[in-house]
Amino acid sequence: MFRKDDLSVLLANTAKPAVTILMPGIRAGQETQQNPIRFDNLAQEAHARLIEMGLRPDDAEAILKPARELGEQADFWNHADHGMAFFMAPGFFRWFAVPTQLPEEARVGNLFHFTPLLPLLNHDGRYVLITASAAQIGVFDAGRHWIRERTGLDLPQGVEEINRESDFQPQYHSAPQARPRSNRPSGMPARQGTNDAEEQRHANNIEYLRRAAAVLEKEFSGEPVPIVLAAQPNIQGHFRNLLGLKQLLSEGLTLNPDAMSPEELNVKALPLVEPIWRADEERAREKFATIYGEEGEGGTKVTTKPEEIIRAAQYGQVECLFLANDRSLWGRYDPATEKLVAHGRQGVEDDDLADLAAAQTLLHAGQVEVTDKDHLPAGQVMAALLRY
Repeated sequence: MFRKDDLSVLLANTAKPAVTILMPGIRAGQETQQNPIRFDNLAQEAHARLIEMGLRPDDAEAILKPARELGEQADFWNHADHGMAFFMAPGFFRWFAVPTQLPEEARVGNLFHFTPLLPLLNHDGRYVLITASAAQIGVFDAGRHWIRERTGLDLPQGVEEINRESDFQPQYHSAPQARPRSNRPSGMPARQGTNDAEEQRHANNIEYLRRAAAVLEKEFSGEPVPIVLAAQPNIQGHFRNLLGLKQLLSEGLTLNPDAMSPEELNVKALPLVEPIWRADEERAREKFATIYGEEGEGGTKVTTKPEEIIRAAQYGQVECLFLANDRSLWGRYDPATEKLVAHGRQGVEDDDLADLAAAQTLLHAGQVEVTDKDHLPAGQVMAALLRY
């Protein structure tokens, strides 16, 4: 998985040249054999570009060697995810399996091509799904394209666990008539009345949910992530009353979670969390649209000119940068002269200027949104909302 700490490591790298290999991954079946073939082809492409930049073949191969050795391991590609990303530079190597499709490309330049991974991080792009039934409590980390069960939690194993405790709890302090008979297992005597049995079942159900709530409150007390509860109506209501989690969304999934796969539950839960993820982007986009409509391209608080955006990003002036998700802008930027030269196609020493703008924005605590080109002024690769 790719997290914000990983992004910080990529941004901190100063070794050059920087090599990025991105590819979609095949996760199951005999088709997984295509993964190493695809990777090898991309590595060969990166090697050729390194040679084109002036590196000796041995030096180029030294940069790629850690990734090549990893890719040659027999079981490595069995753990591929929907997307695979490899970042290499002299003395530097990181790789990530991510739960979203990535383009198939090899890039070589002064910067890593990290922007396709940013949607995984924006506004966390993650939520927690808690499933609750009489049989089990499940906890899943999830996002737009993935869902993973969180294991290792000391949750009760269904209400039956509480029922067994109730059946065999010693009653040495009960009245003589309530003590277990000698011909019965040591434990709580069976209730005689229908009302008593129903009350016991209800008490056991509440105790089951109470114990689960205590574990979950401890687990998520310091984790600011939206939480969705999936449970049938009777459990949904009781569990909500017991869960003291501020992150729990007021609307949940009212259904039997045991009757659906995690992937099906994720599809149903996403409409509940998408508005939360989009809120920051939408506020920034609306603010940009308002100012752009009032000031136009000549305004002082918005710009769509790459040279102005990169210059502003270097000085920490960019509040929010918008990048088109399917476009690149090749060229070079000289920070000493603050001059930009852009090309229609990648040259030998060119970088994707979108990566440069994004890196500088993030290094100065700005916001970066990789969005559909329809959300940018017509024909633009990038746009920026400025702090000042």
